[in-house]
Amino acid sequence: MSWTRVHVGRRSYSLLLGVAVVISAGYLARVAFGTFRADQSSVISYTVQRTERGFDKAGTLKYTVPYVDAVRSDGSVMRRTGHQREIDFANGDRVRTNERLARVSTYLNMNAGRAPVQRASQASCFTQDDRRAGWSLGAEETVAGHRTVRMTYTGGGRNLTIWRALDAGCAQVRLRFEHETGVTEQNLDSLVLGEPDAELFEVPPSYGEVPPSQLVPCEGDTCKALRDTVRTGIDRAYYALRSNAH
Repeated sequence: MSWTRVHVGRRSYSLLLGVAVVISAGYLARVAFGTFRADQSSVISYTVQRTERGFDKAGTLKYTVPYVDAVRSDGSVMRRTGHQREIDFANGDRVRTNERLARVSTYLNMNAGRAPVQRASQASCFTQDDRRAGWSLGAEETVAGHRTVRMTYTGGGRNLTIWRALDAGCAQVRLRFEHETGVTEQNLDSLVLGEPDAELFEVPPSYGEVPPSQLVPCEGDTCKALRDTVRTGIDRAYYALRSNAH
């Protein structure tokens, strides 16, 4: 939706540390809006809420995680997974938060001059980036009363299907991910057109600014060793952006 993850696929998938199989937040930004470029045309603003449920191979429910995606009319995008958020602001800044720990990582000017561009329903919400990544465009279907288009990806023994609302800015309304340990599903709770709640894009002033490696709590030697391994990469980029901004 970012945060510390263990990759289980070539580019699109990752394992939320010790919790669940989910889509990596960096990829979600590209999948939601395609790519980043300078000019942003009119944006369809919306708020979509989904619930993710993970099942093992026997079909037993192992976890439940709430998701919220929100898009403002200025092109800013917010993705919330559980108690963590990632926000790409139209001014180029990216913010990641951990609500439980009251911490924030601010990537200054990360996407300066390159606002996220919303997918086009006229193109069936499908982009050239999708095609190059190996996605296939499927048929139109109705999901929870919404006209949608189905996109599928198969690789490495995994099958991923995403449904996007054609009349709501290509918002993702459903997901099904068949992987090594079972099945992950996201189903729609609500989809509301219009400007989202401003609080979804706000960071409380009480939150402490930390490098991204400190956004995920770690317990145990294995977790700490993993964080130490990835810290040099993710924290280096964070510090470099902040240094360049001053």
